[in-house]
Amino acid sequence: MKTLIKSAALFFLAFTILSAQHKDYSSEPGYIDFGNLAEAESGDRVVEVFLESNLLRIVSKISEKEDPEVAKLIGGLKLIKANVLEVTTENEKMLHDKAKAIETQLKNKNWDMLVRVRDRHEYVNVYLKSSSDGSIIGLVVTAIDNGEASFVNIVGNIDLNTIGKLSRKFDIPALDKINNGTN
Repeated sequence: MKTLIKSAALFFLAFTILSAQHKDYSSEPGYIDFGNLAEAESGDRVVEVFLESNLLRIVSKISEKEDPEVAKLIGGLKLIKANVLEVTTENEKMLHDKAKAIETQLKNKNWDMLVRVRDRHEYVNVYLKSSSDGSIIGLVVTAIDNGEASFVNIVGNIDLNTIGKLSRKFDIPALDKINNGTN
């Protein structure tokens, strides 16, 4: 019975995602436009996640009994947007240029840097946007690591203490970098 309920819930969520028209989030202070990432899709692996507030509220309700902390976190979010692309010789420079352009955009909009990693095989940025009362209302992660480029933007009220659980729940790459940077 549990399997049937979970399957029905997943079908409903998938249907909602496919049939929903995307709202314009550009006026949200925690939103960042990544531009056209489709031009960098030269590899076999491409993942796109776009979870809007209506769907996030449903997931929050479903998660209440299983994990109240995650349910509360999800309920305060307006958008989770993630793009993951395979890094190839054809798109590597373009992806690095895109990550650097996003970093410049974040700096120009007075986002706070939380994590910055520069290594021979790793490029990671984690930025936060805070409201005037000090609460976190935006999170951006750009990471190029292990043959994969990840661009993640989370918009809404964010609790960094439970963001790792959100990463595991939705299998969003690069959010684990936040725990590495804050522990």
